[in-house]
Amino acid sequence: MEITRPLLLLLLLLLPLLYYGFRRSLVDLSRTQRVISLITRIIIVLLLILSVADVQYLKTDDKLAVMFLADISDSISDDGLTKATDYLNEALKLQGGNQEAGLIAFTDKAEIIQALSESEAESDAELELAEIKKSWLDTDEDAGDTTNIAQAIETAWGMFPANANKRIVLITDGVETQGEAIHTALRGKDFGIQIDTVPIHPSDEPEVMVQRLDMPAQVKQGAPFNVEVIIHSNHEDVAEVRLFKNKFEVAKQEARLEAGENRVIFTETAEESGTLTYDAICRTTKDTRYDNNRALGIVSVTGKPKVLLIDENESQARYLTRVLEDAKIRVDVRNGLGVPNELADLQNYELIIFSDVSAIRLTEKQMDLIRTYVQDLGGGFMMLGGENSFGLGGYYKTPIEAI
Repeated sequence: MEITRPLLLLLLLLLPLLYYGFRRSLVDLSRTQRVISLITRIIIVLLLILSVADVQYLKTDDKLAVMFLADISDSISDDGLTKATDYLNEALKLQGGNQEAGLIAFTDKAEIIQALSESEAESDAELELAEIKKSWLDTDEDAGDTTNIAQAIETAWGMFPANANKRIVLITDGVETQGEAIHTALRGKDFGIQIDTVPIHPSDEPEVMVQRLDMPAQVKQGAPFNVEVIIHSNHEDVAEVRLFKNKFEVAKQEARLEAGENRVIFTETAEESGTLTYDAICRTTKDTRYDNNRALGIVSVTGKPKVLLIDENESQARYLTRVLEDAKIRVDVRNGLGVPNELADLQNYELIIFSDVSAIRLTEKQMDLIRTYVQDLGGGFMMLGGENSFGLGGYYKTPIEAI
């Protein structure tokens, strides 16, 4: 049984009201007629409630639907692809009777190679994962650089018929560079989907791969930010990691790599607005493939951050202004009468600072605008202490207190 909107079943609590009406009714009918009327009304109301709650009875038949998910990313060696191909073809031949099987190949994308069907009809055409990967690389030379297991699982969800027993067989080395496979698999379990894994053990040959660059998509001019180079290695090694910005080398680090995921962090500062392209290259003493030792990333740099400082004391404000300007942050200084009356004015700033400003200097509308600016638009707000700040300043139970 499946209930789409279970909360609507609370309407069943209204059924006693029908009985109450039955007991209080003054209708001139015999008791038998009144009982029949009550039962009829209860049945009608019950059916209506079950209908709006979308209660369904699903009968699961004996059919088994199996989706094979094959990882063909660059982290799978040629030998691994061969073993996965042999396993797949053997498994598909063993499917029979009341069973259906299908295949999805994946890297950072997932593609349906064979839809669910009775595999006996497909037994004459054996699958070859290496050929599938080659056809992908012919159209996109970077097709195997990354791996998204979660997307492959989600693609398989849409392939299953409603009444079948559902099973996913995941053939992979477990090296994931995008998505959250474990979280997605747990969600699949809630839908009654069984997930089994067939591990492809990594090659014994030494291999180092730059998986990606982690960095913000957008930064403010003059603000520092981190560029993290994510490196996966199957052995301990020492690497030289070089970072290029717009094709010019800007930094270099020597990093000791452990088996598994490693992070090498560079701190950068965007001096000019515009678009910056970062390129990280990793070189080690022991590596089998060098074409996967590089990753690119792009950062958009907007103008310098701007702060609105509201302070009644001009001499006091200059100290904070000097500190902010030394950090390459532009500052507008106003007194309490200069608090913006329009949301568009507030959006010109990344941060609003109140320094010892009493609430009586603000209107209710201005406080509401600041709350909207923070809670809905993601702006920053800071209140500095003083006798005119916080509760002493009259902000108790105001929109600003709610921020």
